[in-house]
Amino acid sequence: MGPVEWALSMSAGFDAGYALSTSERVLDTLGCADEILDAVRRWEQLRLSGVLPEALREQLRDPKTEWHLEEDADSWLLYPLHISEPLVCDLLEMQPGQPGGSDWTADNPFAEQVFEMSLRVAGAGKILSPSLYNSKGMLKFSGAIPGGQYLMYRKGKAVRTDRNYNILEEVPVTGSGILTNGPQHLGFACDFEGDEGPEVTVRLTACGQPVRICKRGMA
Repeated sequence: MGPVEWALSMSAGFDAGYALSTSERVLDTLGCADEILDAVRRWEQLRLSGVLPEALREQLRDPKTEWHLEEDADSWLLYPLHISEPLVCDLLEMQPGQPGGSDWTADNPFAEQVFEMSLRVAGAGKILSPSLYNSKGMLKFSGAIPGGQYLMYRKGKAVRTDRNYNILEEVPVTGSGILTNGPQHLGFACDFEGDEGPEVTVRLTACGQPVRICKRGMA
């Protein structure tokens, strides 16, 4: 959803329309199609409502920012996000059965929180029991993630998906992934199977406090 909401937030910031080209066949292949269409609906309703203050629109126009939009009965809730740069672990030089891993630096400009995560496995083989750890503890996932699939971790739950984000199964999780405020060490470890070690790419998402915007006519 990151790239989609980035484009939608820029559109709202510039108060500019756009064209969305797709087909029923393409949407049927996407596990996140409903989520994308709901996001388009919310952002367009906000943009067309005329309630966005100019100072906030200026922030939305900044291409370095990321946002997530939700709503309740009375308000729009605009959450600032921090999405990490791709954190990459290349297992190509490892031998099957040999533990692999990487040490990364992660950043969280917001308050301490449980992060969300997407993990992509590319190449041949599969990874087994991936884990992430820092000074706050370890987050470990059970099972295998083959090449060409994703592990998605949101709101304390994890699922394995295909390359189009269709959910294949729920993945057991132990521990909790917590980011403190500021830069910090983050370790990654896993086992793998296959003739060649795959490449693992992780992106973390942290969320700030929402900006609440009253809907027109509602105080």
